Amino acid sequence: MREMNLVAAQLKPYKRTTISGEPEHAVADLVARLHRRAAAWGLRVGEITYTKTWQGWLHLATVD
Repeated sequence: MREMNLVAAQLKPYKRTTISGEPEHAVADLVARLHRRAAAWGLRVGEITYTKTWQGWLHLATVD
């Protein structure tokens, strides 16, 4: 990049959105609780994320 005089384009400065640490209270583990029933029917987990690109917004959805 240096040889071609290219620089990275960052539209906004990085903003930290998640603060790691111990939770104030315990969170229920719903997947472990439903494990026996889910084995017969199948348990599906999904995630959707949005990324801004030069051509507009990109929507990425995954199912496992």
